[in-house]
Amino acid sequence: MITVTASTWFQAWVGLEVNMMAFVPLVMEKRSTLGAEAGLKYFLVQTVASMLLVGIVVSNEMQMGGSRGGEFPVESLTLGSMGIMVALILKLGMAPFHFWFPSIAKDLLWKSLLLLLTWQKLAPLSLLSKLIEPSSNNWVLSGVILSCLWVGGLGGLTQSTLSTLMAYSSISHMGWMVGAMVVGDNTWLTYLGVYWGLTVAVVWGFQQANCYSLVHLWVKSTTPMTSSVSMMLGMMSLGGLPPFLGFFPKWNVIDGLVGRGWGLMGVCMVVITMITLYYYFRVVFVGFTYWGNTLNLTETLPSYGEEHKLNWWAWGMVGLNFTGLVVLGVTWAG
Repeated sequence: MITVTASTWFQAWVGLEVNMMAFVPLVMEKRSTLGAEAGLKYFLVQTVASMLLVGIVVSNEMQMGGSRGGEFPVESLTLGSMGIMVALILKLGMAPFHFWFPSIAKDLLWKSLLLLLTWQKLAPLSLLSKLIEPSSNNWVLSGVILSCLWVGGLGGLTQSTLSTLMAYSSISHMGWMVGAMVVGDNTWLTYLGVYWGLTVAVVWGFQQANCYSLVHLWVKSTTPMTSSVSMMLGMMSLGGLPPFLGFFPKWNVIDGLVGRGWGLMGVCMVVITMITLYYYFRVVFVGFTYWGNTLNLTETLPSYGEEHKLNWWAWGMVGLNFTGLVVLGVTWAG
């Protein structure tokens, strides 16, 4: 929140550092060599990005004679804006600086991964939105959007680990987030809110079902059917399949891009997203095909309390996804 409410780059940097130091212990919560390695890797990447950010801001201030006081924005220096954008993209794990993101994601516990995919995005995204002017026809922004969508789509095709798949899904959604910033009108906040809600629901479901890979989707046969159905609906909604809730933020972004002269980019985004939708459907296919098979019928069934908790979450997830039908009805009625 320090970064979101900051008025200068120095205040924003302090917020980013506090946020990083608070998150590193959570990354290392998995008491193993992999957890320590993930924590060290996350710390090093964030430190390099912070050094780049501070270096560019200080250089900008020196060239301006200290007259700006480090305040937002930095349009006066195009190269400075680009450099800060690179630092923020590195912090977010967006393509083409995504090399660290999937490798860390696969070594995290579900609750730590959930924070990495949601809360840890807020501060850098809020700073990135200050650098992107709505309707700005910038080849750098086009490159970032397309690279995120390509990497997020192609990278997830070969993954069997659910945490890594969610990481590539996040990279793809970051491309849509940048597109929403080009649209303006705080469209990216709406997209971020829906993405947060769907990601929390899906990841929490995987944690409750104790699933970490595609294999677990059929080995964990004792998971209640309502939970499996709701998780599958969540995956389809994350993919942007109509009429689920996740479709409408994408529709809003495409409509805004077309209205601002980015129609070709909108078409490219829709086409590339079909790749991402494929591996979402792969998870759905595996879940619906193999859930309830006889591989693990000897496992202990969940207690009444556990089953009640799962069903409460499951029906909530179903309701969240079918909110899209309500939105569609209101849109058509209007």
